[in-house]
Amino acid sequence: MDSRIALRLSKSGQTLFKSKSYQIRINGNSIGHITNEQNTLSEQLPMGKYSIEVGENDFFIKKDIVLAVGQMQTITINPSLPYTILRNFFIGIAIVLTVIHFIILDKLSIPLMLIPLIPLWIFRKKKYVENFGLTIAKK
Repeated sequence: MDSRIALRLSKSGQTLFKSKSYQIRINGNSIGHITNEQNTLSEQLPMGKYSIEVGENDFFIKKDIVLAVGQMQTITINPSLPYTILRNFFIGIAIVLTVIHFIILDKLSIPLMLIPLIPLWIFRKKKYVENFGLTIAKK
């Protein structure tokens, strides 16, 4: 009896991120793409160990799974906000806080202007490269 693996896009990924496309590979062989229109992909496989890779552009996440006889495992792709959106949000907050500070104090203080820029230092590019995560559910 064969086992089944199902890959799906989360509900938030279907509504918020309509232009994203994820490439799916099993043991290095491409089996298809998941997009907003085609949000599920299912494969029937014999029992054994498999390496599942899900990728967007050049970034891939690899998960190793073991399928038992008659088992179904569901892998859900959970998109997250891209780094550029988070960075632009914090730049906007820094600008607004700087303007409010200038209006209230009627002068520009360099140390106080730098405080809103601290989140930009925390959210550096090298720490937040992935734009999605994977969760696995076994049945």
